[in-house]
Amino acid sequence: MNDFGSQSTSEQVIDDIDASSHSVIIIIGKSGGIRAEIARVMALRGAHIIIRTRNLEATDAVKQHISQNNPSAKSNIIELELSSQKSMQGFANKFLATNLPLKML
Repeated sequence: MNDFGSQSTSEQVIDDIDASSHSVIIIIGKSGGIRAEIARVMALRGAHIIIRTRNLEATDAVKQHISQNNPSAKSNIIELELSSQKSMQGFANKFLATNLPLKML
Protein backbone atom coordinates (compact mmCIF):
# COMPACT_ATOMS: atom_id res chain seq x y z
CA MET A 1 0.00 0.00 0.00
CA ASN A 2 1.25 3.52 -0.72
CA ASP A 3 0.95 6.70 1.25
CA PHE A 4 0.33 9.07 -1.66
CA GLY A 5 -1.99 11.99 -1.20
CA SER A 6 -2.83 15.40 -2.56
CA GLN A 7 0.63 16.70 -1.68
CA SER A 8 2.49 13.88 -3.48
CA THR A 9 4.48 14.79 -6.57
CA SER A 10 4.45 12.81 -9.80
CA GLU A 11 8.13 12.03 -9.25
CA GLN A 12 7.27 10.44 -5.90
CA VAL A 13 4.43 8.40 -7.37
CA ILE A 14 6.57 6.79 -10.08
CA ASP A 15 9.83 6.71 -8.14
CA ASP A 16 9.98 2.90 -8.19
CA ILE A 17 9.04 2.50 -11.88
CA ASP A 18 11.91 1.35 -14.08
CA ALA A 19 11.52 3.25 -17.34
CA SER A 20 14.96 2.51 -18.72
CA SER A 21 16.00 3.64 -22.17
CA HIS A 22 14.46 0.44 -23.57
CA SER A 23 10.95 1.40 -22.42
CA VAL A 24 8.65 2.85 -25.06
CA ILE A 25 5.43 4.41 -23.85
CA ILE A 26 2.55 5.73 -25.95
CA ILE A 27 0.71 8.50 -24.15
CA ILE A 28 -2.85 9.23 -25.26
CA GLY A 29 -5.37 11.81 -24.08
CA LYS A 30 -5.73 15.57 -24.30
CA SER A 31 -2.74 17.89 -24.61
CA GLY A 32 -1.45 19.28 -21.36
CA GLY A 33 -2.55 18.45 -17.85
CA ILE A 34 -1.92 15.00 -16.47
CA ARG A 35 -0.83 13.65 -19.87
CA ALA A 36 1.93 16.25 -20.16
CA GLU A 37 3.05 15.53 -16.61
CA ILE A 38 3.14 11.77 -17.22
CA ALA A 39 5.17 12.33 -20.38
CA ARG A 40 7.60 14.63 -18.57
CA VAL A 41 8.20 12.32 -15.62
CA MET A 42 8.46 9.12 -17.68
CA ALA A 43 11.00 10.88 -19.92
CA LEU A 44 12.95 11.82 -16.78
CA ARG A 45 12.99 8.12 -15.91
CA GLY A 46 14.52 7.34 -19.31
CA ALA A 47 11.50 6.13 -21.28
CA HIS A 48 11.09 6.90 -24.98
CA ILE A 49 7.78 8.74 -25.18
CA ILE A 50 5.38 8.60 -28.13
CA ILE A 51 2.72 11.29 -27.75
CA ARG A 52 -0.51 10.77 -29.63
CA THR A 53 -2.11 14.03 -30.74
CA ARG A 54 -4.86 15.71 -32.68
CA ASN A 55 -3.31 19.15 -32.11
CA LEU A 56 0.30 19.26 -33.30
CA GLU A 57 0.88 22.82 -32.07
CA ALA A 58 -0.20 22.16 -28.48
CA THR A 59 1.60 18.83 -28.32
CA ASP A 60 4.78 20.29 -29.80
CA ALA A 61 4.78 22.77 -26.91
CA VAL A 62 4.62 19.82 -24.48
CA LYS A 63 7.48 18.10 -26.32
CA GLN A 64 9.59 21.27 -26.25
CA HIS A 65 8.96 21.70 -22.52
CA ILE A 66 10.09 18.12 -21.91
CA SER A 67 13.24 18.64 -24.03
CA GLN A 68 14.10 21.95 -22.33
CA ASN A 69 13.96 20.33 -18.90
CA ASN A 70 15.56 17.07 -20.01
CA PRO A 71 17.86 17.47 -23.04
CA SER A 72 18.41 13.71 -23.27
CA ALA A 73 14.65 12.99 -23.45
CA LYS A 74 13.53 10.84 -26.35
CA SER A 75 10.08 11.66 -27.69
CA ASN A 76 8.01 11.55 -30.85
CA ILE A 77 4.65 13.00 -31.77
CA ILE A 78 2.28 11.04 -33.99
CA GLU A 79 -1.08 12.39 -35.14
CA LEU A 80 -4.15 10.31 -34.37
CA GLU A 81 -7.84 11.10 -34.61
CA LEU A 82 -9.62 8.32 -32.73
CA SER A 83 -12.85 8.77 -34.69
CA SER A 84 -11.11 7.94 -37.98
CA GLN A 85 -10.20 4.38 -38.94
CA LYS A 86 -7.82 5.77 -41.57
CA SER A 87 -6.07 7.91 -38.94
CA MET A 88 -5.77 4.92 -36.59
CA GLN A 89 -4.18 2.84 -39.36
CA GLY A 90 -1.81 5.72 -40.15
CA PHE A 91 -0.82 5.99 -36.49
CA ALA A 92 -0.17 2.25 -36.29
CA ASN A 93 1.92 2.33 -39.47
CA LYS A 94 3.97 5.30 -38.25
CA PHE A 95 4.56 3.65 -34.88
CA LEU A 96 5.54 0.34 -36.47
CA ALA A 97 7.97 2.20 -38.75
CA THR A 98 9.88 3.40 -35.66
CA ASN A 99 10.83 -0.24 -34.89
CA LEU A 100 10.45 0.55 -31.20
CA PRO A 101 9.11 -2.09 -28.77
CA LEU A 102 5.95 -0.84 -27.05
CA LYS A 103 6.07 -1.36 -23.27
CA MET A 104 3.14 0.75 -22.02
CA LEU A 105 0.04 2.47 -23.34
